[in-house]
Amino acid sequence: MNNYLSSGVGLARRLVMNVVDRYENRGIDLSSEKISPERGVNNGDVLNRADELWEQGRHDFALKTVNAGLIRNSRDAHLLSWLSEKYEILGEYTASALCIRNAVDTNPGDVKAISILVDKAAEREWKGETTRAYKRLVAAVENDPGLERDALALFIPSKYAPGLKVLAKSKDPVVQATLKLHAKEDITSLNLNPEDLQLAELLDNLLHGRQNKSIDLIHQTPEGKVPIKALYVTARRYLRSGKSKLANALLTELVRLDLNESWARRQLEKMTKSQLSNYQLAKVGFPFAIRAPKPQYDVNPNRSLYLLHNSLPHHSAGYA
Repeated sequence: MNNYLSSGVGLARRLVMNVVDRYENRGIDLSSEKISPERGVNNGDVLNRADELWEQGRHDFALKTVNAGLIRNSRDAHLLSWLSEKYEILGEYTASALCIRNAVDTNPGDVKAISILVDKAAEREWKGETTRAYKRLVAAVENDPGLERDALALFIPSKYAPGLKVLAKSKDPVVQATLKLHAKEDITSLNLNPEDLQLAELLDNLLHGRQNKSIDLIHQTPEGKVPIKALYVTARRYLRSGKSKLANALLTELVRLDLNESWARRQLEKMTKSQLSNYQLAKVGFPFAIRAPKPQYDVNPNRSLYLLHNSLPHHSAGYA
């Protein structure tokens, strides 16, 4: 491990403990939750446990659980990314930024983490950080062609020449077609099958900000084939550039396709709160999410739901 990464991860771990210390100073006893570096050999189990604790509101225990995982494996980018997201929720913005920077250093091929780092670097005026991440992504793509499709979402909008150059050598027909469509070149000679053609068209429309066509193609694409990472990266880019309508549409799709996509859900909630003035409701209506093709629950025709919104000692009101 290089000195930069080693010192960075060490700092990230210390930041975790600093936050935990603040909880302990409030009189919260952490000793009842016995956590050791040996617990959770699989860091996926560590994150599952941490998520459970977080949902219960036990943020202190969740942080300490992930810290135990980092002590065991300081090069786990998933743990660092999890910490970055939770720190942002807690308002620990410096810790959040440092954790995501170290996550990218640990896994330079993670385009989602890189897109977060781009935001953090702009906020904190980290000069050269984005270019440094892009350079390392180029190297990662050269070593792993499986990253090429994900990298399109970063290299095409940014017009990053070294990245486009390495993608131009791709043997993936979807990557080849997407680059040709971006350059407004004919793709007939590629002889793509219908599935690859549709995916290339989806990526091209998505990266060019053609909202209606992108959403139509997303709905026509089987859920397991939708490029989720490209949606995530592009939604962040639209938010960063102030294109809230485009961002809202993609965030809605992210939540529909991935019920565990907490970041997209939080952004939608923020946008909803900021848009609900009487004037905006009259002009654009309530921002309902796109209806899912099927309900997320088992329908029981013999039961009804009653939503109670007002309860007093001798009167209540609600909707059935």
